[in-house]
Amino acid sequence: MPPLVYRDRAVIAKQCTVHYDRTVLEPHPPAPLSRLPPRNCMSPSRQVLSPSAALVCVGLATVSLILGVAGTNASDRGEPAGDALAVAFTKSVQPFLKANCLTCHADKEPEAELDLSKYTSLGEATGALGTWELILERLAAGEMPPEDADRQPSAKERQAAIDWIKALRKREAERSAGNPGRVLARRLSNAEFNYTVRDLTGVDIQPAKEFPVDPANEAGFDNTGDSLTMTPALLQKYLDAARSVAAHLVLRPEEFTFAPHPAITDTDRDKYCVRRIIDFYQRQPTGYADYFQAAWRYKHRVALGQPTATLEQIAEEDGVSAKYLATVWAQLSDEEHPVGPLVRLQSLWQALPSPESSELAAVRSGCEAMRDYVTEAPCEAFQAV
Repeated sequence: MPPLVYRDRAVIAKQCTVHYDRTVLEPHPPAPLSRLPPRNCMSPSRQVLSPSAALVCVGLATVSLILGVAGTNASDRGEPAGDALAVAFTKSVQPFLKANCLTCHADKEPEAELDLSKYTSLGEATGALGTWELILERLAAGEMPPEDADRQPSAKERQAAIDWIKALRKREAERSAGNPGRVLARRLSNAEFNYTVRDLTGVDIQPAKEFPVDPANEAGFDNTGDSLTMTPALLQKYLDAARSVAAHLVLRPEEFTFAPHPAITDTDRDKYCVRRIIDFYQRQPTGYADYFQAAWRYKHRVALGQPTATLEQIAEEDGVSAKYLATVWAQLSDEEHPVGPLVRLQSLWQALPSPESSELAAVRSGCEAMRDYVTEAPCEAFQAV
């Protein structure tokens, strides 16, 4: 496709004519190649419009076309334009108010504190849609003017005022469609701030526990922008809360984490490390009765039809730790401790019934008795062995 050629700027303006309701792009026919200047020639009498410049011209024309069509469509739909509403306000609404309303709703002390004399233009009426909504309700219900008023409007006058208010309401609703209005910037509530810090650190630090209680608005909600404001004193508390959260920081070789308590001194860090070790063991499946029963199964593996079973296989089948099962088995089968708490534990172990008796429930009860002995016996008794 040959480039668009224009003789001068006046031709460009003439050939790219923009109307209110349509856009017409009329490119000049391309000149013969023999008459075209060299590419590096910038002759003012003839210019070759580059593809990018042509796209810009077409884009501007398209935008003008869209704007023109949009304006035409609004008129075609018969929507009340601002000028039409203003004319109707001057010719119908203002005389209606003057004849039927301003007797009571005007001057310095209007009835119900509703002064309608201040609405002298469409702009002033548009800024008080809530008031006009109230007027619409009263007019539609026939409550205003009251029955004892000196003058009552005709049905046609009343309906004209009602239609004008509805048209104003419709126009403003369409103009504000998708606009939520004034959105206030707000801070997090105390609960939201605590939850956010917990999700980020994995620790329930509760940094807002020293904050003042969040105020509620008139509707009783405490998470709105008009109530969640920031004061200098509250800002200082936020800074203190940030320092408190930072005090829980623990540096590790390849990452950092947060402790459930402040970790500033070496003692605090030792406490954190010990707590991690304890938590690790508490997360392990250390049900002693399960380990004792698994050891009983290994002891009687031949009678149970598993002569080649190993401790690892038994542990996998019973869902216990193979390493810890080996430790339990070694203690139960060790006969080198004539005294101490292990003697009592081994006697309970030896008293477990054999598989031939078919008393599996008795085996489980015996394992639970061994578990109770281990958990209830003083820890010092086992540590001394």
